[in-house]
Amino acid sequence: MIQRCRRAGDGEPDDPRIDALAAALAGHFLADSSLLPVLTVLDDRDDGAIRYELLTRHGVDKKPAWARLTVLIETHLRAAGIGIAYRTPTD
Repeated sequence: MIQRCRRAGDGEPDDPRIDALAAALAGHFLADSSLLPVLTVLDDRDDGAIRYELLTRHGVDKKPAWARLTVLIETHLRAAGIGIAYRTPTD
């Protein structure tokens, strides 16, 4: 799955395979609840919003497909009831 993520970064943001990859990754996180604290750990930090922005926006100008992938993963996780306090900017 990691290789698919790397390749997705080289694709176009509107590639329909990104939707499927996002669903698969969200399913992976949901299937192993030990991975979920990594996604929400920034909620407890005073600088969490800034760190979250840096993590999710890093390289967006060079790999916009990754930005879309992140937004879609977050959407799937939120739909499953996982609380992620910060939102990835979509602009």
